[in-house]
Amino acid sequence: MNCNSDAFKWIIDFVKLKTDGDETKEELLKKNKFTNNAVLEENDDQTDSNLYEKMDEITNENCLNIMVTAYFLQLQWVYRKVWEYYF
Repeated sequence: MNCNSDAFKWIIDFVKLKTDGDETKEELLKKNKFTNNAVLEENDDQTDSNLYEKMDEITNENCLNIMVTAYFLQLQWVYRKVWEYYF
């Protein structure tokens, strides 16, 4: 394996948080085509909050492993998000 297993698990959890938020948003839009923008913004804010909570787990010890693993998996959006948050 060319990636660190702890970093891989962290990335999977991170992607799942984003995916869950996106799926919730899609469900809200399907239920009601005229969904209040405030409801959608609340969902986006909650998703962002969950992502930043997860990013709080990044330390000096695991940051490089997470970034290398994200790059190896070609998850550029994860790589950029970690880069912008940590550095």
